[in-house]
Amino acid sequence: MCRRFFCRTPRLASGTFTTRANACASVRPELGLYLTSAEPALDLSDDVAKRRERVAFLLLTAVVFPLLTVMIVAGYGFMVWIWQMFTGPPTGH
Repeated sequence: MCRRFFCRTPRLASGTFTTRANACASVRPELGLYLTSAEPALDLSDDVAKRRERVAFLLLTAVVFPLLTVMIVAGYGFMVWIWQMFTGPPTGH
């Protein structure tokens, strides 16, 4: 998980550019633009990665999706309730 962005690196007295940690490739060295990473590369073991994925899955399935579903249904019910306040209850033609 390495976010990349362009940034300026200072020029040394010798005319060369300084290197940053995790520098990927110099894109426009004449302008001092280098492609660098915003955070160091993390060396996660497979166990840690699997654990994080499992926790994210459980959080989504047990918390986020049920709450989102309840909020959508409640929002629709509220919308119908407000609509019926202005137009009256439904009539059984």
